[in-house]
Amino acid sequence: MTTWVLIKSDREPVFTQQEFSHQFFDRYSRQRFIKVQGCCLLLLLVLLLSNNANAQRSTEDKAVSELFQSFTQKNNNANVLGALLAGEVDASTPFNNFYTEQHLNHYRKLQQSYLTQAKAFQKKHLSLQSQVNLDVFIEQRKNTLTEIDRPAYELAVWQSNDYLSGLFFISSGYGRLSFDKIKDYEQWFERLQQLPELIIQLKVSFQKDLDKDVIAPAALVKHLAGILNSNAPQSIENSVFYQPVTNMPSYFTANQKQYVIMRYSKVIKQSVYPAIDQLKDLLINQYLPKSQGIKSVTSSDQGKGWYSNRLATYIGDSIEPDELHQAAHSNIKQIKQGLLEIQKQSGKQGTLSEFIQHMNDTAYFFQHAETLMKNYRQAMHQINKRTPSLFSDFPKATYQLASIDEINAAKSPALYYQLKSVEELMIGTLNINSARRLLHPKWQVKAHLLKYGAPGYHFLHAMHSELNDLPVFRDSANTRAFELGWGLYTASLGDELKVYSSWKDRLGWLLMDLKATLLLAVDTGIHLKGWSVNDANDYLMQHGFFTEQQASSITHKIMLRPGLWSAEKAGFIMVMHLKQQAIKQLGASFNPKHFHQQLLQNGRLPIAVVEKNVTQWIGNAAKGAVATKNVENTE
Repeated sequence: MTTWVLIKSDREPVFTQQEFSHQFFDRYSRQRFIKVQGCCLLLLLVLLLSNNANAQRSTEDKAVSELFQSFTQKNNNANVLGALLAGEVDASTPFNNFYTEQHLNHYRKLQQSYLTQAKAFQKKHLSLQSQVNLDVFIEQRKNTLTEIDRPAYELAVWQSNDYLSGLFFISSGYGRLSFDKIKDYEQWFERLQQLPELIIQLKVSFQKDLDKDVIAPAALVKHLAGILNSNAPQSIENSVFYQPVTNMPSYFTANQKQYVIMRYSKVIKQSVYPAIDQLKDLLINQYLPKSQGIKSVTSSDQGKGWYSNRLATYIGDSIEPDELHQAAHSNIKQIKQGLLEIQKQSGKQGTLSEFIQHMNDTAYFFQHAETLMKNYRQAMHQINKRTPSLFSDFPKATYQLASIDEINAAKSPALYYQLKSVEELMIGTLNINSARRLLHPKWQVKAHLLKYGAPGYHFLHAMHSELNDLPVFRDSANTRAFELGWGLYTASLGDELKVYSSWKDRLGWLLMDLKATLLLAVDTGIHLKGWSVNDANDYLMQHGFFTEQQASSITHKIMLRPGLWSAEKAGFIMVMHLKQQAIKQLGASFNPKHFHQQLLQNGRLPIAVVEKNVTQWIGNAAKGAVATKNVENTE
């Protein structure tokens, strides 16, 4: 064997190759062992800390869940009608007289107590799902307290509209209560005896409004009187209160049926109807005469406070109502400019109004229901192929189209989405009213699918259904602005998805956007700027190409539900604001798939919670993008 030597200096020992190798590798092995040992200790420390964090997170998640459960039980007891409508309590639970001052004080203390407890949790110790649930819970408690502390509960019309509708619905037997046994009828009979007291309390609220000269417009009063007349007609057998009697099970004996008929008839005639008559008398003879000259609920200071609260409940409070009104005005101008560009592309001469009228000619509608459905299915397949270009997460639920049968067509809208479980499988169905073909212009098929189907309502509702162990209160959260805004936003993606292949498709999107924007402008115009009915009608006819009859119908709906009709466009504005913010802060690293993932991953949420979560994600993502860029520059 050849031997070589390494000489470093005269004083250093000389090693053979073999001796050197042994000593070198022994030293290297020791160093490596020390490093490995250090890494193992570090890993063990990380695991221990992680386990402690997970244990703490599990404990905190459990505590939050227990808080939710405790609140739900107490809230159900404090708002029995709401709990009955949600199916959370049975028919034996007594009603509470919700609008007495004593009960409202109790309800206020309940909400404040649980809001304080919720705020005490440190979110860093919670799982992401628990953090979101806690945010929704806090938002709900804040909104409820605001409603109680502001004049919301002082407006008798608003109290009565929702409260009476709930009472009438649950009394009809069509809710979640069962009427299968005599015991069921006896339990509900006990509740029926309480109705007069609740109705008289509403009369007291109306009298308070009259005394303070807080008057709602005549349209709301007439609407409420209509609800009373339709649900309690002259013949009690045709009233909602008698419906459980009319629909008694056939297997009841003759004696049982007679027993139910006598008891229900007596209490309806002698107690329920007289109370309703007292309320109607006050409405028609005292309240209505004073309401004739009132433009809107915001004609009084109390009404203005109430409307601001309603609007904040739907759309959050990060955007001022005045800003929304001005944004609607500006957006209408932009949309109409876009429509003029489309008219130019079409080659059609004349005014914009004449162009829109031309596009509503029968030639632009389907002649047969079969052709309509075929066109929808072809467009659906085209959209489905392009959706992965902007989305990375997809719901597990099956998505399909279905035609509404002719029996239900007359009372059904153009389209509606429905998610239901069939043999343990979730199926999302976009129901299309193919029998009413004039609701489906050819140029709006793709915009309809993007909004009402996938990736619009289907993605949001189906992915919400896949979230595990959601607390009960999440079902009652006011998510209207995000839901509708998300649908309008997905309809705006037609160009990005490359499915709007012609000016006709873009016309469908722009007219959809214009209608939502007009609803926002008119809602805030009436209830914020003091527009009259004629002002609103003229605005709709001028900017929305509506007939006088159509404009009048839209204005009437907006008058009846202040704030409600602003939600869709306001939600869209918020989603677009968040997208622009993400593009600005993330720059080249912005990925629409990640943005959409953030919007959808927590399901249906109040728009204020959506804004908070996505803004936080943008901030964290921006820091990550800057850190990555700095590393690249260093290299």
